[in-house]
Amino acid sequence: MALPGRSENQPVSFPDWNQALADSGLPELQQQHFRREVISFLSHCKKRHAPASIILAKQYLGTLPPQDRTSSP
Repeated sequence: MALPGRSENQPVSFPDWNQALADSGLPELQQQHFRREVISFLSHCKKRHAPASIILAKQYLGTLPPQDRTSSP
């Protein structure tokens, strides 16, 4: 499902994601896990020379083994 008023292939930007994660109150171990996942997705975008988008995120998640799609520490 796309964000209201956005198509799934429209670029999304989240420049302050790392600070938002640090301010989230989540346990440090969980923050580290999420940080690795975001960096991995951004690396995936860079390799494809494509901006982050909902459709690219869905494609990326589809390449992960099932346990990696939902697992967290």
